[in-house]
Amino acid sequence: MSYDIGIPAFNEERNIANLLTNIFNQEKNENYTLKSIIIVSSGSTDRTVEIVNRIAKDKPFVKLIIEDERKGQASAYNLILKNSIADYVVIMDADIRLFENSINELLKLINHEGIGAVGGHSLPILYSNHFMNNISMIFYCFHNLFSILYQPKISGKFFALKNGIIKKIPLNINCSDAYIQILTDLKNFTIKYSKIATIIAVPPQTITEFIKEQRRIYTGHFQLQKITGQMTKTTSFIYLLKLIIKSFRYFIIKKKIHYLLAFIFLKLISNCLSYYDVIRGNYRPIWEVIESTKKVELKNVKLKLKNQ
Repeated sequence: MSYDIGIPAFNEERNIANLLTNIFNQEKNENYTLKSIIIVSSGSTDRTVEIVNRIAKDKPFVKLIIEDERKGQASAYNLILKNSIADYVVIMDADIRLFENSINELLKLINHEGIGAVGGHSLPILYSNHFMNNISMIFYCFHNLFSILYQPKISGKFFALKNGIIKKIPLNINCSDAYIQILTDLKNFTIKYSKIATIIAVPPQTITEFIKEQRRIYTGHFQLQKITGQMTKTTSFIYLLKLIIKSFRYFIIKKKIHYLLAFIFLKLISNCLSYYDVIRGNYRPIWEVIESTKKVELKNVKLKLKNQ
């Protein structure tokens, strides 16, 4: 079985070299052959292109595609899918770190008949702001629990896709990962979620940026409902309410109920702003940059998997 890795990148000079080293150090498996690593640098104005070109001299399977300007996630995904020739493509953000053997864990699940896509398990790196650390932990916890309890889902941070299921994503799409999930399901392929294939990611470090990110995500999901007639269950506030009820006792015991209430308040604000965007038809396929995540450098540390 062969696979490619696709990485959209915008101004990732702090992280791209460490991520590539992280990928190179993943445990090898004779059943899975890595064909190429396709990096799409979309309008980068820093040293991202220079760094990737330097690494590619010694690693010719590292392929760089340059977009002179930012055209959105859908455009980057399309270039990855167009240039991928392997059986599967593993797509990941540039500002993450992989736990050991995480790629193999994704491939292990997707290498079955009828499986179209597999989502990974994401954790936030707790950086500096104590309040936002707790908000981020709640968001990621609910995000992962949702996939376990209600509907396996994929996240653009880290997922695997059977090549050929999705050939092209409309450029006006806001949430390309959700679009891939909906079309994979509509084509009668099964979506799985791995609790073991784990990555860490940098969450927004400010309240304003958290709202900005959540607003974009929800606006994108409403856009998909309008285009495809389908919507993932994550958009329904009913499921969020179920998760809140299930976890309420935990937050009381840990004396963190105020963080849960703050999280709910921020989500409500984000949703209201999303409804406003939908009314105006403001879907913004080219995202506003979350600046605080660009300032964090994730070192090349070895992150060990544990059975979860």
